[in-house]
Amino acid sequence: MPQRQEEGAHLLEIEAERLSHLKRQMPLVLSANVVVAPFVALALGETLGQTGMWLWAGGLIALSLLRWLWVRAQKPPPSWAQHQRQAIGYVIGSGLSGMIWGLLGMLAILSDRGLEPVYALLFLCGMVAGGVGSLSTLPPVYFAFAIPAISPVIILYGLTPETARNIYAFAAVVFLSVNLGYAVNLGRTIRRTIELRFENEDLIDRLEAARSRAERESELKSRFLQSASHDLRQPLHAVTLLLSDISEQVPEKGVTKIAQAQSSVLSLSNLLDRLLEASRAGAGDMKPQLQPLPLTGLLRNLSFEYGHEAREAGVKLTILESSRAVLSDELMLTQILRNYLSNALRHARSHVVLGARRRGSRVRIEVWDDGPGIPESQHKAIFDAFYQIGNPERDPRRGHGLGLAIVSSMARLLSAEHGLCSTPGRGSMFYVDMPFSSLNTVLEAKSGPRPGPGAAAREADIMIIEDNDALRDITADLVTRWGYRVEAMADGDAALAAIQAGSRPHLIITDLMLPGARDGVETARAIAASLGRQLPVAIVTGNAGALDPARQKASGLERLSVLKKPLMPGRLKAWIEAELELLPAE
Repeated sequence: MPQRQEEGAHLLEIEAERLSHLKRQMPLVLSANVVVAPFVALALGETLGQTGMWLWAGGLIALSLLRWLWVRAQKPPPSWAQHQRQAIGYVIGSGLSGMIWGLLGMLAILSDRGLEPVYALLFLCGMVAGGVGSLSTLPPVYFAFAIPAISPVIILYGLTPETARNIYAFAAVVFLSVNLGYAVNLGRTIRRTIELRFENEDLIDRLEAARSRAERESELKSRFLQSASHDLRQPLHAVTLLLSDISEQVPEKGVTKIAQAQSSVLSLSNLLDRLLEASRAGAGDMKPQLQPLPLTGLLRNLSFEYGHEAREAGVKLTILESSRAVLSDELMLTQILRNYLSNALRHARSHVVLGARRRGSRVRIEVWDDGPGIPESQHKAIFDAFYQIGNPERDPRRGHGLGLAIVSSMARLLSAEHGLCSTPGRGSMFYVDMPFSSLNTVLEAKSGPRPGPGAAAREADIMIIEDNDALRDITADLVTRWGYRVEAMADGDAALAAIQAGSRPHLIITDLMLPGARDGVETARAIAASLGRQLPVAIVTGNAGALDPARQKASGLERLSVLKKPLMPGRLKAWIEAELELLPAE
């Protein structure tokens, strides 16, 4: 029942628009009657009688004015009953006008004086033909005008015994039939046009609703991923610090394994980075951060990361060292190469090679495998999402068909050329081209404030603000063993209370997300205001994107640094030493 009501309302809306369209045509129709009527009276008055013709013209003008007043009073019909009444009103008005024009034809034919019937028929046919375009929105309205206007001609000429006049009657029938046919076709066209317009409007509304819903879902997804990223980075950060602590207490032979464990933690952190970047890409705000990037460290990390997977697969993995550098986004380029390597190891028979070579102003990074190869007809399709070769059963162990689609998306964002060369039976080579960057540029970009001699040994008071008890204790213990005095606080209120009690830290290390009304940035700003001076602040966070450059600038903190979790202890120690070196001597 609700569906039928909805369909009925939709049909009423269409019919109401047809009436509205007809209403917009009526001023032209009625104006034509008012303007033409006096000319007809003047042209035919001498033969048909001045009084009669002016009465005819006056009647047509009076009817037109009454119809105009009636048309102006009509409003969009809220119900089918009112729609029917309006439609009948248009039919009656049109029928009366047709009768008046039919009376003109009848008088002219009955007078049988010279060319007067011809002149009358010219006026009559012009009005009937002209009414097709203006009255056919509702064909019955046109029928009501045309039929009584032409019928007297057909009847009078058809009843005479003269053959010539019978031919006129036949011609009038053809003329009327053709115009009625035009009116029906035009009416259908107008109705279909209105239906298409409403369909387009409905489609636009649905698309807008779907877009709004998708934006809301994307925003919720992004918030969820950001929250999940922060929650997952907390234990990763703790593990990183614990591994560093353990590495100082185990025999030398265990240090290598701890370093491998730390590298695995960082790899997991990078995976979280890509997950968050994918979320941002879905929201349409993912932008690469291009910077000079040496390939040496990147390739070395990939060698360690995929070495175990290659051994498990029985494939020899060769990653050629490179002293070259490129201008790229490190996370996005790493993700491209990860997907290339995963794909190659999955399909290789015995050997996979990763290397880079200079090509003019660009560097091409290539991944070779000796797998079954890919037919040329599928070279483009292989980069489409969910497209897989040789996996009709969709075995998840053989991938999901997303890796190369991600490569294509990220290469497009980096404005990097990517593709493959492959021969069935002889393996494949996947590549990505990046702009070349000189190593001098890389060294300048990577260089920062270097601590002077003895910076590590300088005494300093450091305040650590972290709501996670275990993480706070681990960080405090590490910093204390580095030779600094530490105050560890659980939230911003406790930190401000310590400042009011006389604490005077040289540096602040704080988490971004803190319990209470203040986050890490606001807490640091309040501490600086209370101390009356600027001091170095390190915001340690698992969601670096939440602290964008605009907010950093608006914070009012002149020496604000953002350190991303999980944070290697060496990076934290280097920051402390560099900032202390820049502090004025006391």
